[in-house]
Amino acid sequence: MRYKNQSKILMVFSAFLVITLTSCAMMLSAKNKVPDKVENKSPSEPPNLTVTVTTNGQNIYNEMGKREWNGAKFKRMNPFEYMAKNQKLKDLPYVPFNSFIELLFDGIKPDNITISDMIIDEDGKGKYSEKEIVDIPFDIKNDKGFTLSGHMASILSSNSEDYKPGAVIRGFLIVCSFGENKCDYAFALRTDAGVTTSQITENLSDDEISKKIDAKYAPREDRADPYFWLFKWKWTDESTPQYFI
Repeated sequence: MRYKNQSKILMVFSAFLVITLTSCAMMLSAKNKVPDKVENKSPSEPPNLTVTVTTNGQNIYNEMGKREWNGAKFKRMNPFEYMAKNQKLKDLPYVPFNSFIELLFDGIKPDNITISDMIIDEDGKGKYSEKEIVDIPFDIKNDKGFTLSGHMASILSSNSEDYKPGAVIRGFLIVCSFGENKCDYAFALRTDAGVTTSQITENLSDDEISKKIDAKYAPREDRADPYFWLFKWKWTDESTPQYFI
């Protein structure tokens, strides 16, 4: 009788132990399981964007517009022309080369971002063709903004006024995707004409640099406009605009 009771106790204990270990294994498995897909919820409205020049803490005004949102498609005019009509292109901040421009979204981050950099006039219209619009690389996971460099199209002008400090108006269009929804943010600033050394050398040899400059920037002999003779290049440091005589 005594041995039978001991056997029953042993069986109950063994069953309890098996159940406990099984439960622990299931909980551990559930904890470590990687979900097949993480769904990024789209906000009900586009989040606010704060654009800041971190070198001086200055905020830059930006204009938001919906493109596709909650199944509806929106038509909007050129955001920079819209800003000009609303006096938002007056008294633009001057931002020198190599300044870091931070992009901070209020709440959820976009799934994807594209940034277009163009030169505009005081009416918000592009000064050059779409071929002169530059895409700024941006990694949504790692980047918090971008560093302002020169713009190649800024050295195409034959007007000497365009080479004065702060004469160039740069427009930045940020297109964001939140799931199926899409919107954009536009802001503008003043900076200088010119480009930095790395933008045109791209690790080329001195001979390749000379050929590239001669082919793309050297003035033709039949140019009557004297301002086309501005582009005699000097190689200096990264922060120096390269449009010296």
